[in-house]
Amino acid sequence: MIFIFKILIRLGWMKYFNLRYRSSYNNYPITIPVINGLGKENLTLSEQWMTAVITHLLKVKKGAFIDVGVNVGQTLLKLRSVDSNLKYIGFEPNPACVYYVQELIKANAFSNTTLVPAGISDEDHLLILNFYSDGALDSSASIVKDFRPQKIYRKEYVACFQYESFHELLENESISIVKIDVEGAELQVLNSLANMLEQKRPFVLVEILPAYRIENSDRITRQAEIQKLIKKLNYRILRIQKSTFGFTKIDRIDINPPIEDCDYLLCPDEDISLIGPT
Repeated sequence: MIFIFKILIRLGWMKYFNLRYRSSYNNYPITIPVINGLGKENLTLSEQWMTAVITHLLKVKKGAFIDVGVNVGQTLLKLRSVDSNLKYIGFEPNPACVYYVQELIKANAFSNTTLVPAGISDEDHLLILNFYSDGALDSSASIVKDFRPQKIYRKEYVACFQYESFHELLENESISIVKIDVEGAELQVLNSLANMLEQKRPFVLVEILPAYRIENSDRITRQAEIQKLIKKLNYRILRIQKSTFGFTKIDRIDINPPIEDCDYLLCPDEDISLIGPT
């Protein structure tokens, strides 16, 4: 069956079909809807290191999972393969992604799963989401102006709110993990989550793309502010070693690390001894 999907993708015909692919991931049965081409990215789940990291961290800390930047639900599928009932709250501002993930949730009858059709930021406002490809689910889309030098294919207004606007969703609950994948807007998200991080002390999984060169002053400034905030909150930065599954303590985020080294675990100081050798 997957061979047929690959042929349709290669021919560019997936946009004409509504299909469901039944498979399993990490020995957990899943159904992948592909709706006029939306969701084909889930036919092959990449980044298996993420599943291993989630599994490990959930053994150390219990509580709800917050996903900031859901895209097409890749992290949701990985989480459900590890824990089918853990409370999950995902934030996603792209309307096309929201539509698809709602269908993904229904197709799999996921319980205890909430999808919020908005982004997290340090202010309540409408922002412009810049798309760097012509795909509706563009995973590289960013609310950060001029984040990428490539051509902008289109722009959409999206809603973003401070985390405090949603605090009642998790007011009396512990939080185990926060995952942040927001294409350059990490500082705004972390600023918005600061009070919660200080009080609930979850692990934070975050991708921070390289600044690449010293002349890229906007990225370097944001990177420096992130590091300052992390230190203020009494968190440590660990680089995730994907091939060997491990963590390496680092003092600062480099300007131009290899792209495969741009995923980090932010760990509360008090939990550093619990996650294993570093």
